Amino acid sequence: MTGASAWQSSTTAWASADLALDGNMEGHFFGHSCTHTANGDANPYWVMELGSEGPVGRIVFYFRTDCYERKSQLNFLVSRTRNDVDEDIGTMCATYDGPPSDPRVPATITCDTFVYGRTIKNIDCLGIFNNNDIAIYKALTINVTTMPKLKPAHYIKMTKNCTSFINDRGYITHHLTEEERNFPIAFSILMYKDVEQAERLLRAIYRPQNIYCIHVDSKTDEKIYKAMSRIANCFQNVFLSNKRVNVTWGEISVLEPELLCMEQLWARNKKWKYFINLTGQEFPLKTNYELVQILKAYNGSNDVETTVVQKESNINKKWHRCLPKNEITPPHEINVTKGAVHIAVTRGFVDYSLHDPRARDILDYVNTSCKIPDEAYFTILNHNRHLGVPGSYKDLPLLSTRKELLANKFHLDEQPVTYGCLEELIFNRTRDEYQGKRTFDTSWYSNLGFVLAESKVD
Repeated sequence: MTGASAWQSSTTAWASADLALDGNMEGHFFGHSCTHTANGDANPYWVMELGSEGPVGRIVFYFRTDCYERKSQLNFLVSRTRNDVDEDIGTMCATYDGPPSDPRVPATITCDTFVYGRTIKNIDCLGIFNNNDIAIYKALTINVTTMPKLKPAHYIKMTKNCTSFINDRGYITHHLTEEERNFPIAFSILMYKDVEQAERLLRAIYRPQNIYCIHVDSKTDEKIYKAMSRIANCFQNVFLSNKRVNVTWGEISVLEPELLCMEQLWARNKKWKYFINLTGQEFPLKTNYELVQILKAYNGSNDVETTVVQKESNINKKWHRCLPKNEITPPHEINVTKGAVHIAVTRGFVDYSLHDPRARDILDYVNTSCKIPDEAYFTILNHNRHLGVPGSYKDLPLLSTRKELLANKFHLDEQPVTYGCLEELIFNRTRDEYQGKRTFDTSWYSNLGFVLAESKVD
């Protein structure tokens, strides 16, 4: 079996653990293709390490054709790491009671992918999400400064063996559902500090069918950059931007790394359907399956927040920063709008943003004429119908229940419990969706104004 390895509690003669994986189905012990623990082993076991985490749809095992009449119960357990096995930590997924009626016929059992869940030690996250006062009080009394932190040096050491790193960190390395496999998403992550928080964000959104571009600010410590580079190198679908920008709030440099990643994501992979941009301080409120369902419900529309800029003198001061800073006439008869830099947009929108000459004119305009360029560019493209941008708008206490796709401005140093509980929530929802125990209703998203407007035009 490619990529797998095995070991067992003891061995008789030549019958080592790896013989069970040699592809030879010879069932007689003296055919030298059967494994065998030592006689007298009080707690015999055999372990197979898959080499990557993914769904275990079924287990097929073959019997010895001699001495098959031995009746013993076989227990099949699943664990996440080798340490779990060594400490006898595992979750029962199936049992088999022998002997077989015909030893020449292999037996098949089924086992769920997520027979385990993700939990935070000594924290009742479910209680917190259910607004339980005791659970909240206990969480608030934790001294967060004593919670362990992973530094760049830890990641540099862990990624010396990528297989172990991916397994030990609990990455989901399978597409899980056909819908997810057939609807890949492109992500950008802009980070400038805290390698652990960025890596945990990547882990939360990672699927092998998606693609990820990470931009590390040029001001960032080189140890962090090296650690992120080593992490990215462990995956075929994760890469660092080939150029680093010195990002300064309120300047075009906030937008530049987004466009860099968009360009590289566009060039590297032609299959992704939507693009979502993130910062290292964000965390998803939806599982990948739920994101796919929502984006499919968007029906080719873009999710780009906007507010039409007004010029009246009594406008609220918080919008002043997005007003034009000079009297240059906007190009292509656009209406100037403001919004957030964070978007979920179609591949067609990305294509237009990068390659259409009108988009280049508008980028030059927001750079020279808008006080906060990153809050203007994407929203102007999406909310000026006459530009013909694909998917554009054609007409103008609990995170666990929010409709938004992501939550922003987390800081792991200050909110480790909140971050950890969200990790637990998203991972366990992913497990429940795969097992068919959780469904997701997209009707709220299907009836958003920009989705209905797109449908009417089409």
